[in-house]
Amino acid sequence: RLFPRATSKRHMREASPPNYRRPVPTWVWPVGFSLTAFLLRLLGIGWGLPNELHNQSYHPDEHLLYAYAVGVLDLPHGVWDPGFYNYGSLWLYVMHMVSVILFGWGLASEGSAEAVHLGCRLVAAALGSATVGITYLLGARTWRPAAGATAAALLLVAPGHVVHSRFHTVDVPAAFFVACALLLALKSFHEEDHRRALRFALWGFVLAGLGAAIKYNMAIVAVALLAGVWMHSDRPARTRLATSFLGFLCMAAAFLLTTPGALFSTQRFLHDVVFEMRHVQEGHGLVFAATPTGWVYHVGNLMEALGTIVPLIALLGVFLALIARRREVWILLAFAVPYYALIASVEV
Repeated sequence: RLFPRATSKRHMREASPPNYRRPVPTWVWPVGFSLTAFLLRLLGIGWGLPNELHNQSYHPDEHLLYAYAVGVLDLPHGVWDPGFYNYGSLWLYVMHMVSVILFGWGLASEGSAEAVHLGCRLVAAALGSATVGITYLLGARTWRPAAGATAAALLLVAPGHVVHSRFHTVDVPAAFFVACALLLALKSFHEEDHRRALRFALWGFVLAGLGAAIKYNMAIVAVALLAGVWMHSDRPARTRLATSFLGFLCMAAAFLLTTPGALFSTQRFLHDVVFEMRHVQEGHGLVFAATPTGWVYHVGNLMEALGTIVPLIALLGVFLALIARRREVWILLAFAVPYYALIASVEV
């Protein structure tokens, strides 16, 4: 025909080739969130560094950690005992190795603390940023990717996490290991193959030991790991008991390898641990005087650190997960509830 019959829209749709879309790789979202978080945490990371006007960081804990990590330790020559155990030794070792690398490459000079402080801050910022990506994975495994994206986006801009990621104190690195341990607890719970589930659980306990080797109270994440093991009712009780026992062995080994003073400088270790225990029970002088009980005080802390709306969104998410009978949320609560109870019951 000179003028062929027009093809209907339906026939055109049927004749058109299908539009194949490649799915987005699963690693893109956590990596994207982590990189974005890192860029945000770089802003202002140089605030308060030692310079010609003041020889100490404006953050009081940074100078204390720097003094032991750089002024006492000398790992290349076998000096591993910092003589300070108010915290575990792992983060001091990391800070010391940062200083060794910077001094060795000529990026820092003796007597100048600015470069070492900045290098340690960058490591802390990297760990804090990685925690944002892990938060996405936690949310995605607990419910769905949209939940993970929401959680990661909220943590990405959370004022408290952004600010503390810019300092080389123990809180953000310890939280990184806790987040990793929680992720492995979820992976162990979801895994059907018993051997793979055992590996995930044991590595989770190792990470729990490393977190405790930075900040002792992070050992509470072991409760979440135990929840992930024991909530698998289709596994024999003997298997779950053996996994728990091996897990605590792995946790203890990881802690002792990274805080060897607990074995070889026991008297000093116990002295500092007991001091911290008394300190949190007795308070910090007038700093927290005339403040409400910790159960109420830390609600305000959460509001300041995360913003007013974020804790409410988190509680709503927990409520919806419980309504939907997402058993995974109990694993996360097995850490969050005891940890909040711990910090709420002390005076610091």
